[in-house]
Amino acid sequence: MKLKASQFIHISFIIVILILNTSCKEKPVEPKTSTEKLNSKMLVDEKITTSVVDEDKKSSKEKFLKLKEKLLKPYVLLKKPEEALREFFVKRKSGKVVNTIKNIKEKTIQQQQCNPIYVEMWGLEKYEPRNGNLGVLPSSEYQFDLNYFSWLKNTYGISNIILPEMSIRNNLDNDGPFKNSEIFIGFDFDDISSILNCINNWDKGSLAGCYIDEPTENHDVVESTNLLLIVKNYFKMKFGNNSIIVIGDRNERLMNYNYHLADYVNFTHWTDYHYFGPFPKEYFWAEEDQRDAWLDFNNSFNSKFDKLWIYNEDINELYSLIQWGKDHDKSSFWLYCPDVNTIYTFSLVAWQNQYLYRTDRKYYWVYNYIGSMNPCSDENESNWVLIDIVPTNEFYKR
Repeated sequence: MKLKASQFIHISFIIVILILNTSCKEKPVEPKTSTEKLNSKMLVDEKITTSVVDEDKKSSKEKFLKLKEKLLKPYVLLKKPEEALREFFVKRKSGKVVNTIKNIKEKTIQQQQCNPIYVEMWGLEKYEPRNGNLGVLPSSEYQFDLNYFSWLKNTYGISNIILPEMSIRNNLDNDGPFKNSEIFIGFDFDDISSILNCINNWDKGSLAGCYIDEPTENHDVVESTNLLLIVKNYFKMKFGNNSIIVIGDRNERLMNYNYHLADYVNFTHWTDYHYFGPFPKEYFWAEEDQRDAWLDFNNSFNSKFDKLWIYNEDINELYSLIQWGKDHDKSSFWLYCPDVNTIYTFSLVAWQNQYLYRTDRKYYWVYNYIGSMNPCSDENESNWVLIDIVPTNEFYKR
């Protein structure tokens, strides 16, 4: 049977379509062999492991840099790292370096082939009260900062703090580091009604005491005496006789009018003074520290003269001032709005004068050799780079 032309064309078209469909189909994917599967899994695992290692390295480096920053703050280390490194080289040359170092994260580390090296360092862990009490009146930016309070008390040995009412409430309500017996409330003597309202409405238990700044400086003498008497009576009735009243003034003459109303008195400036003219307020300030003024107060008020104010301006005179206090049996110093550098220096000098204990922790500073000579004999400091700081569990209190 002969096909018509139209039938032939139709059959030919179907055959072409079938051929095309067959040629365009994807070949089935052969299953991976066990070796290929293993290689694929290793690649995945390797990426995961690398990522974890990178994060660990980053975390370790961040910890190292943070610890280094902490230890390089003023007076945290009592010996400079470069000095300790030079001492290490001297000991190594004389054969006094111990090759086995114990108590590093409860492991034993062997020094191998002189590189890396582990240099012993001691760094501040904390100061603690020893003889007397050290206090701080914080600047307004820190008066609600409980972390700052903790740093003052737990690291730098500050045992008293002077605060306004609302700051005290914030500290006590939030279980802050300073307890009632360590807190003095500071009163603004220009607003007597607020002082009396504060005393009457106080419901947080007794306090160490209160501080009143320069009551006679800004008031008539008779008025200031009458007002102080009222405040004293209210305060003692509310808080009891164990809560002390401290008042401060800028000169001995003014303090003479009201010292009998206080348990302690102090001098409220950071320099000495000289009088001229017949009236107490006519004086000028001298370019000297306040030891002469302290001596005047001490001669006039004896053991009532305590809680000696120190200011940021005194930072270069701290040793002389605290030594004076020690020599005259003063039990307490107060810092007025100190910056951090004043705190660092203040606590160091207080420790040197036996007002504080100091506890240090042992660290090992790990140095890696980057020079081209023999690391066992190269003492060139520039060829050794600090790569880690390792804390130990060894402490020394003095």
